[in-house]
Amino acid sequence: MAALDAAAVTQQLIRVIPSVKLTVTYDGTTDPNGKLGRPHQYVSKSAFDDTRVSGLPKAKEDESRGRRDSISYGGTVEIFATPEDARAWADYIDQGQQAMGSLLTPDYIFRNGTVVVRVSHLLTTEQASAYGRAIA
Repeated sequence: MAALDAAAVTQQLIRVIPSVKLTVTYDGTTDPNGKLGRPHQYVSKSAFDDTRVSGLPKAKEDESRGRRDSISYGGTVEIFATPEDARAWADYIDQGQQAMGSLLTPDYIFRNGTVVVRVSHLLTTEQASAYGRAIA
């Protein structure tokens, strides 16, 4: 089986969710977290806009350090070498969000195998659920 690629998964999301638009496919020099390709971290990453939320004033307020590729505008796709690494990352993000308690509205996290999709908390539960179905 060919290795998955974040841009290809994002294209799959676009086919299922027409409001999605690829924003950026990261490489080792553009990854804002500096984790791309490091041991047990994602091996491919992309960010996308979801036009249902990207134009909302709240998305702009939540924008991280002026980055247009912030999850608040839509989300990210992260691909890992193993399902275990993907699970560990999704759990880490979820636990961090829980630790923030009422200071943060948690983003949605969907995982299937080596794929982790994180989606803006500005989407409704119904809208966000489409992402989980799209990668199932």
